[in-house]
Amino acid sequence: MQKFYFQAVTKDGKKISGYIDSNSEEDAHLKLKNSGMSVLTLEKKKESRKEDKTTGKLFEFLGRNTDHKIVKGTIDAADVYAAYRKLTIEYKLELEYIMNVSLSAGQKEIIKTQGIPVELQKRLEKEKQEIKKKAEKNKKIDRGEVRKQDMERILKANEKKAEFIRSKIDEILAQIIPFLEENSDYIDTNKKREIEDKIDLLSRLKYSNSITHLQNLTKRLLSELSADAIFIDSENLPEDVQEEINRRKGQIKALSSKFGKAIFKGLASIDLSIGDINIVAVKKALSQVKPITRIKDLLFLTFSFISFLLILVLLFAMLSLL
Repeated sequence: MQKFYFQAVTKDGKKISGYIDSNSEEDAHLKLKNSGMSVLTLEKKKESRKEDKTTGKLFEFLGRNTDHKIVKGTIDAADVYAAYRKLTIEYKLELEYIMNVSLSAGQKEIIKTQGIPVELQKRLEKEKQEIKKKAEKNKKIDRGEVRKQDMERILKANEKKAEFIRSKIDEILAQIIPFLEENSDYIDTNKKREIEDKIDLLSRLKYSNSITHLQNLTKRLLSELSADAIFIDSENLPEDVQEEINRRKGQIKALSSKFGKAIFKGLASIDLSIGDINIVAVKKALSQVKPITRIKDLLFLTFSFISFLLILVLLFAMLSLL
């Protein structure tokens, strides 16, 4: 028997993940499907290895993502701190444990009980503080607070965008995957497989920090779902079957259109939310600098304000077209 890691969606649209024992990948896929699940990913569990000369050591971890769902796996890193840092900062996981895969079963059980070592947490916090100090070191005191507020608003807006797109991706998958299964008799087999591959990719990359990349992947998936080519050719089929296929085509197109508009309007709304300018803070900062610097800053603010107005006009014009 072999162990396979899987990610799947249940009939009620809930995403689950875990391991399944089976003789082959095909058999594992069949078992999951017979259990009423739509398989997103399925891969053989990698054999444990003590060290890779190219990538470093291999560490086993378990944690929860921003949706509070359990994430379990392995990661290559130079040492345990590098692995902990990457999982915490880049993948935004709240870890329960992390350990070298080469440890004995007994040592692993002890680490699972103890959780994340305090020294790792302190080291990461210290590094964050040092980075923050370096970033603020060369900032002028009189304008530092304004820049910090602007940066915080941009970062918060980007985080809102990422969370918004992830929520929409979950909604899309929760409706598209059951739809594909229910309409498997009417959908072209090859096209269905291509769409499932894109769903698989989107599921694995949805926690990426690249908002543009996630948006483009989602857009391509919705575009393919809206194409007539995903359904079988109904030209030579009975009239009642043709009508049924056309009805289902209308359903999926309406679904794709709804999500496309929701994503566009949602992101546009978030962009508008960062357009607010803290005039009081800006005036206070300008009042404390030299006259020549004031003129430069005033010109810069004027240019920024005009650019912002142009962006607002374009956004409202685009929204009015929907």
